[in-house]
Amino acid sequence: MAYDHLIGQGFDRWGQGEYTPGQREFLVDHTHRAILLSGSYRSGKSEGMGRAILRHALAFQDGRVGVFRAKLASLKKSTMSTVLQLTHPSWVADWNNSELILRLVTGSEIYFLGCEFADRIGSIELTEAYLDEAHEISQESYGMIVGRLSGRLTPYPTNDPQMAAYQKEAQKIRKVYLACNPKSKTHWLYSHFVDPTSRKPGATCYTSNSISN
Repeated sequence: MAYDHLIGQGFDRWGQGEYTPGQREFLVDHTHRAILLSGSYRSGKSEGMGRAILRHALAFQDGRVGVFRAKLASLKKSTMSTVLQLTHPSWVADWNNSELILRLVTGSEIYFLGCEFADRIGSIELTEAYLDEAHEISQESYGMIVGRLSGRLTPYPTNDPQMAAYQKEAQKIRKVYLACNPKSKTHWLYSHFVDPTSRKPGATCYTSNSISN
């Protein structure tokens, strides 16, 4: 199935609306290695992630961004569509409909992957990762994805001081972002990101509110 027609369909959204407090915190946190953005339906989680994904890919010549959901079919219907819609056609060097790889003119690549394909996850090196609907993803798959974060980064030339500042910060650590609906205290995401008594080092959580979106 072809997805070319989605590219740029929602580019106008870049200039519409405001970020929620949770989205702003999520986008400017350059300290934590693992960041969870939690929120209910229509709280802007996928939109915020889509913008962060493109920011990273546009900032570097050799960015390798992995975008994941538990099932590839769900990823195609939601997260992948959001990213493609936010991508201006002039940013695109190539879009592979079969491999689901978006290559930008900067040289960076964005991979769209389902966690059911563990062999493919284990064969790529990433500089950043995004897990949408993370409550559907197993802790084992999460660990495998984090283990692929080791790529180097070369800034893409820019005259934009905000982009240059982001490049400086993003080069320091390889990060994983997760978005999910609020889940029970028994879920591994709660102990890993939310509970202060068990939160993993370098992990944090922000909340995006649908009312303020």
